[in-house]
Amino acid sequence: MKPQRLAATALTALVLTVGLSGCTSATATTAQLHIDFGTLRAPVDTEFSLAGCTPRISTAPLELAADGEVPCTALYQLLQWASRAATSVDLEKFSFGDCVPRISGIPAQSGCEAGATAYWSLAVNGNNATLGAGETLLAEGDRVQWTLTALPATPTTPLSLTITPTARTRNATITVSGTVSHAAHLSFTLHHGNETMPVAPAIEANGPWTSTIEIPPGNSTLTVRADDGFATAQARTYLVRLAKGNVQVDFRSIPGHANRNDDVWFDPDSHLSASSYAGQSTPHPEFANVHDLMVAWTAQTGVPVVYKMHASLGAQVMQIDGVGDVTGNSAAFWCYQHNGASASMGITQQEFRGGDAVKWVLAPVC
Repeated sequence: MKPQRLAATALTALVLTVGLSGCTSATATTAQLHIDFGTLRAPVDTEFSLAGCTPRISTAPLELAADGEVPCTALYQLLQWASRAATSVDLEKFSFGDCVPRISGIPAQSGCEAGATAYWSLAVNGNNATLGAGETLLAEGDRVQWTLTALPATPTTPLSLTITPTARTRNATITVSGTVSHAAHLSFTLHHGNETMPVAPAIEANGPWTSTIEIPPGNSTLTVRADDGFATAQARTYLVRLAKGNVQVDFRSIPGHANRNDDVWFDPDSHLSASSYAGQSTPHPEFANVHDLMVAWTAQTGVPVVYKMHASLGAQVMQIDGVGDVTGNSAAFWCYQHNGASASMGITQQEFRGGDAVKWVLAPVC
């Protein structure tokens, strides 16, 4: 779009015209004007009368003046200054309102078009304008600030992002790291089961980056998204937080078998006993169960456990470290307590949660 340049002479006539067309009873008020050209020229810091236009009452909502009145806008004030300073202001029309690509010929490249390196930002009383300059209404005493604002240069290399794989952890938090090809905004999203949640504060990074993530027990997928203002990139990694369980075994003083009391760390989402349910009428539940804990215990301690699979009840512990009757004809059975209370469900149906403890006792009746 070719901008419309308002020269000083034409602008003078424009200001006079709108002044005469405004409500004659409008009270002459003033608003401050500051124009910051950066290093390109000295700033403008002055005060201009809003005579000839209808100012917004500071306590009234932001709405245009009534028909037949000329509203006092940031654009009106800027054009009034340009007329007195014998300089020019370029204007471009967009759906959001008027855009000012240049003031006094600055910047050389239009600040309202794609590929711009700088643009004129507008603020009133320290707050960024949310409307175009022609719709931003002024009240008496307002402080209007135009600032030549640099835009980031389009990156010369494609945006890329990496995440370094992490080891499994027993902690509630884990530190992840990686690299991003150039300056970008990084955000983090964690996917666990059916839940998706933002985690950790977003960060600004350029090159190597690190972030500490809070994770639930089990395995989760972390998605990191990079945004440099021109393009986005994503990377994913798997995070595993181990859960702690406790397994105790009371062998009732059977010779050669010392009682056990072992802490067990494992990934509850790995469902370590799932293979035992292949082809069985009772499937492994969707959650981690005590059977998983026992399989993890055997993997950690080397103590063998023999199970029997039942059509309706699932798995039953028949033998621990060679103690017990795998036929089920013995007068003693392996019974277990769950968190200090006699278990009311079998090891298939009993859900395992981090921190749970089970105790096995050889007894004639469970």
